[in-house]
Amino acid sequence: MLALVTVETIALISGPMVGVSYFIGATQWRRVALRFGVINQHETADGQDRAGRQGDEFFVIVEAVVPLLVAVAALNIISSIAPGSNGGYNNSLIGALSNQVIPVWYSIALWSGAATVLGQVAPIWNRFRGSTGMPPMLVLTLAFAPWIFVATVFGFLAAFIVTRNRRPALVVGFATGLTMAWIAWVLELNPAWGVNHGPELALWTAVMMAMLAPRTLLGHEYFDPTDPTRS
Repeated sequence: MLALVTVETIALISGPMVGVSYFIGATQWRRVALRFGVINQHETADGQDRAGRQGDEFFVIVEAVVPLLVAVAALNIISSIAPGSNGGYNNSLIGALSNQVIPVWYSIALWSGAATVLGQVAPIWNRFRGSTGMPPMLVLTLAFAPWIFVATVFGFLAAFIVTRNRRPALVVGFATGLTMAWIAWVLELNPAWGVNHGPELALWTAVMMAMLAPRTLLGHEYFDPTDPTRS
């Protein structure tokens, strides 16, 4: 059966897989927990039932881990069926000569993870208003691009120490991470783990940070109370 799997088959599978990943990310885990009685509603002063903020830390962990689980699942599914995953596949000259081309299973894993994060940031069930997406972005970057993770966190912390304001610190962190992705691409740096640095990883990093920018830079979660620009 695996002999029937071709490059075209993988292409046909990858689209729906990324689409399903978005809907997995868009799942409202707090509402699911409320539905099955994991957390309880309580009545507020205005007489409305609210789920409250019970288990915030747990749901943050869930949101951070789910995209990674989706990415790992996509990686394992594709690597188990893709031509060449066990050797013997005739690559193109570009693929054979460049160490910056990542295997298709890593590529689909990256974009499935990104789609899951997009589902969290802009869930279709909640009029595209969701979380910041920061925890899952950090987890995915640590797993697949650790050097970019370190650069992003270092840039954020250094800027925050100087400014004491999270919004400019995030801008510096994002810029540092993107710069690291570009430098690693140019210098062909080989990571200790994760995927090869190159054009696709740099594009993935840019897309991930572009998805997070509106929620993290314009949302109230990352405004400092003393920020003079806060409206």
